[in-house]
Amino acid sequence: MSSGELLKVTIAETMVLTIYILFLVLRFGVLKSISSSTYKLQGNWSYLFTVTLITLAILNMMQGLEIWGFLASVGLMFTGATINFKPNDHSYEDEIHAVSAVTIIACSMLGIGFVWGYWIVPGLFGLSALTVIESKNRIWWIEIMAFGFIMATYFYRALFV
Repeated sequence: MSSGELLKVTIAETMVLTIYILFLVLRFGVLKSISSSTYKLQGNWSYLFTVTLITLAILNMMQGLEIWGFLASVGLMFTGATINFKPNDHSYEDEIHAVSAVTIIACSMLGIGFVWGYWIVPGLFGLSALTVIESKNRIWWIEIMAFGFIMATYFYRALFV
């Protein structure tokens, strides 16, 4: 894929999640996590989270993180598909959702390190995550920081490599 095409994919990926996050913040404020929005969205909006994550998964497959990008995309799809993730006695959706959400960030960061050699990115993300570990809505802020670090790295690759 040419750098111009990669830039278009990166812009699309960034816009999809940014618009979704802005929609959530303007409508509900900062939530416990991005995933918790599925319990706030009603009616015609109820599948917006799933559509957003599946769109991101498709776009993420084009970023060139090899197996790590594939696994992160699978994590996005499973996270989007397990929208009823509150624990109950009849399902493993909550466990699948939690593992999938961690997989997205972990595999993206490992891919950035192993495939592209930018170990500074997971290192800075880890240090940044420590700054919010005690804060309210820490999962939300860790997800937002991961998104920022991952997208910034994608833009760097598309523009300068």
